[in-house]
Amino acid sequence: QRILGLDVGSYSIKASLITYNYKNFELSRFYEKRYPDSPGENASDGSPVQQTLRQLFSSYTIEPDQTIVAVAGTKVSIKQITLPFKEKKKIDQTIGIELENYIPFAIDDVVFDYQILYHTAEGSSLLVGVIKKDILADALSNLQSVGVDPKNVEIDSLNLANLIPLTGLVDEECYAMIDAGHLKTNICFFHPLIF
Repeated sequence: QRILGLDVGSYSIKASLITYNYKNFELSRFYEKRYPDSPGENASDGSPVQQTLRQLFSSYTIEPDQTIVAVAGTKVSIKQITLPFKEKKKIDQTIGIELENYIPFAIDDVVFDYQILYHTAEGSSLLVGVIKKDILADALSNLQSVGVDPKNVEIDSLNLANLIPLTGLVDEECYAMIDAGHLKTNICFFHPLIF
């Protein structure tokens, strides 16, 4: 299975093609296209992101079985909240109502997802990501302009935590993963008692 990871950054678009053979993951190809110094003169050229995506996919033969893309953490609100249940069904039924206490938008105007960090005797601690629907729709529209329909939409800063188990670092320690980008730096702290 070929999995394409797209990073729509502030300076360029990076694409990693990963091959998964049911035993391990292997980086097959890596591509990068910088944004144009000046946008296309024709409005039909689309945004610089759309122009660069078209250049990327026309310059290389990229035929993944599935695509995963990350949105910038600066466009997402991340909250840690506690609910008095452990059952996923109850969490699913109540998290939207609870989340309204933490965001300045109507719940109908956002898309959200959560991950259970840990359970306590009183309930569950959750890490919740929230993004406005119009921001997500804009990101998906850019991808759809080149025929890309991502299977997953992730948060770039939280994706760093997924790398920790692959490092072979000692489980008892606390670590920070740092992604130093062109305009911003993401730092994700990992503690084994939480993750």
